[in-house]
Amino acid sequence: IGSGIIAIEYAKIFSTLETEVTVIIRAESIADPLARIGIDPDIAHALLSDLTSSGVKVITEAEVEVLAKPTDSAHPMIQVQLKHSKTGEKLGDPMETNVIMTATGRKANTGG
Repeated sequence: IGSGIIAIEYAKIFSTLETEVTVIIRAESIADPLARIGIDPDIAHALLSDLTSSGVKVITEAEVEVLAKPTDSAHPMIQVQLKHSKTGEKLGDPMETNVIMTATGRKANTGG
């Protein structure tokens, strides 16, 4: 979950290790969040092209609505329900995964 440099780096690393990877991004495009940190849009699109050619699935305009922990030890998969980042509408059926990584960035707490 995330679209910054760290999320993209880890997506590429894990896909290179032949792990199924899905990147979930709130923005319309991967270029939007990367542009906010100074990445040229052409480079951002090249990164996206490289990711998708590596087998990484990228879901845009999405947020995690629900993470459901497994209740059955025989089926230890985490349920992930997504919603549209602008309308709040549910996006399809829940996905299943055994690992979730969040790389959503940080914001300095300078208020004291």
